[in-house]
Amino acid sequence: MTGKDEVSTVTTTEVAEAEEAEQEEVEAENAQSEEDTAEPEDAPRKTSRVKVVASALLRPPRAVWRFGLRRPVGAVTAMVVVVAVLAAGVGWLAWQRGDQQAVEAARTQAVDAAREGVVAALSYDYHSIDSDVAKARGSLTGSFLDDYTKLMNGTVIQVAKSQETVTKAAIADAAVVSAGTDEVQVLLFVNQTTTGKQLSGPKLDGSRVQTTLENIDGKWLISALQPV
Repeated sequence: MTGKDEVSTVTTTEVAEAEEAEQEEVEAENAQSEEDTAEPEDAPRKTSRVKVVASALLRPPRAVWRFGLRRPVGAVTAMVVVVAVLAAGVGWLAWQRGDQQAVEAARTQAVDAAREGVVAALSYDYHSIDSDVAKARGSLTGSFLDDYTKLMNGTVIQVAKSQETVTKAAIADAAVVSAGTDEVQVLLFVNQTTTGKQLSGPKLDGSRVQTTLENIDGKWLISALQPV
């Protein structure tokens, strides 16, 4: 091999090595560039976690929604129930008070009617016995009215006229046995004074009678009278 050929060989080898080194350097630079621009593997996870946290912060917690929205509804319902109970209680008290007032009024009216009715039924004068009986009938009702009418028309009127009998009744005292808005029972203490041709002087009799009065079309009438 000549010196010229040796120079040529060396030169060619050096050129090849230089080109190979340059190629490797380019490949290395490209690889480094790709590594610099590539996104890390855990980047999506980090981004996903950030989104989850942000979403959790922006979304109202379920506990807040439950107690913040449902609790007022429950409170309103409870308030409605309380108001309804109070209204019912007030209504019941008003009804109770009204019923008691009605019963008290019935007691007073029935006692007055019992006093007047019994005095009318047990008092008569042979001079005016027909009108006395007619007046007494206005205070009676039901089967007791029928029985009283039969008794007076059957025997009492005739005997009173023949014996010139005068009987006057007076109420010494009265007490309510039971009372309602439609029926009241009254106990009466009655004194009767009787005069007549067969009597040497006035005869005084005392008795107790229990009367039952019924409210007929707003008027208290005696439906029963029984000695006790």
